[in-house]
Amino acid sequence: MVQQRLEFRESLVKSPPVSDENILRYTDLAAVIQMAKARGWSTGRIVREMSSGLPYVATIKLARRAAPLLDISVSDFMRLRKNE
Repeated sequence: MVQQRLEFRESLVKSPPVSDENILRYTDLAAVIQMAKARGWSTGRIVREMSSGLPYVATIKLARRAAPLLDISVSDFMRLRKNE
C-alpha cells in the first residue's frame, strides 16, 4: 500500500503539466464555442483562435466539425481563418 502511494506520487512529479492547448484539445468543441460566444467573441475570432497554428489539412477537418456549430459554411470558416 505504501509502495503504491509512492509510485503514484512519483508519477505525478514525472508527468508534464497540462497546458491550455492540451486542455482545449480534449474539450468538447461545442463547449468551447459556447464559452467563446458567452465572452462576446465574434465568429471570426473564434475561427482564428481555434485554427491558429494548424496546417491546412487539420484546419479543414476542424472546419467540417466546427462550421455547423458556428452556423457558417466550411468555406466561410476557411475564409475567416485567413482574416479576410
